[in-house]
Amino acid sequence: MRPEGQPEDSEEEARRRAWVIADRLTRAGGEEARLTSVAGGYRVELRSTRPAPDVAGVLAALALGDRWGHRRSILPDSGGLVQDSVWSEVWTEPSVPPGPERGREGGAGGDGEGSLKGGSSGAGNA
Repeated sequence: MRPEGQPEDSEEEARRRAWVIADRLTRAGGEEARLTSVAGGYRVELRSTRPAPDVAGVLAALALGDRWGHRRSILPDSGGLVQDSVWSEVWTEPSVPPGPERGREGGAGGDGEGSLKGGSSGAGNA
């Protein structure tokens, strides 16, 4: 048990934040969000082939992370069915910028990625 007033362990705090994001994404997105471990923290991802019932709620949930992004892809053998995937990362050390291995999406350089630390979206935050 941690003495009162002492800061939480960064790993524990990151896990707690990731679960909050997962819960909010699931409620706002209408699909179950997945929580996975990544180098230096956690990633919460929501995939869907239909519009989210609460788009503003999805964006608010994503913004709780240290870095976030969106990817759109056409599912193979689906007749052109489009899948949107949004994600948010929570780092155990939020002040440390991500390395090239952290959270890299396949494809073109990181379009659609953003960071609340950097204040903008685009490949510069990758």
